[in-house]
Amino acid sequence: GIGIMVTWSHPKINDTESCGYSGDGGMPISHYVIEYSRSSDFFPIASSVVVSSTSTEKRLGGRDVLSGSESSDLEEGGIYYVRIMAFNSMGQGVIETFPFPIGPIADVIPSPPLVMGATSVSATSIQVEWNTPAFDGGDAIQEYILEYDTNPDFAYASTVSVPTVNEVQ
Repeated sequence: GIGIMVTWSHPKINDTESCGYSGDGGMPISHYVIEYSRSSDFFPIASSVVVSSTSTEKRLGGRDVLSGSESSDLEEGGIYYVRIMAFNSMGQGVIETFPFPIGPIADVIPSPPLVMGATSVSATSIQVEWNTPAFDGGDAIQEYILEYDTNPDFAYASTVSVPTVNEVQ
């Protein structure tokens, strides 16, 4: 399933150098609301999601890499507009609209896995550990290809295919 990964930065705390309508308003952020729509004016009603104050990214639609659950909130080929607002105990802050539309939405290649480390196990083998990519591109990851070589330029690299095992624990 197709999706959008939205990322943002937290507002500055007690921002006194700008126009007084930015930063966290002097109070801790309680949560964010992200709205997304196929219409640039977010009318008639935009879809929305509430996000934790500690988050700086949220997947809209698409497929959850770990659980495999899919959302059909977004339409393939659609162009979406996204905006975000922070809330504190005083209410909603200034709406920040992302500077450009996102799309057309389509499946893509997955993001790279995060390599956690490699350890020598014997004179002829190593153990490599990695975490699942944050974004699978819209389809289940079927395998990982590991390349290895004694030269850092990988001019004569050998490969090993590691199929995935999909299980829920």
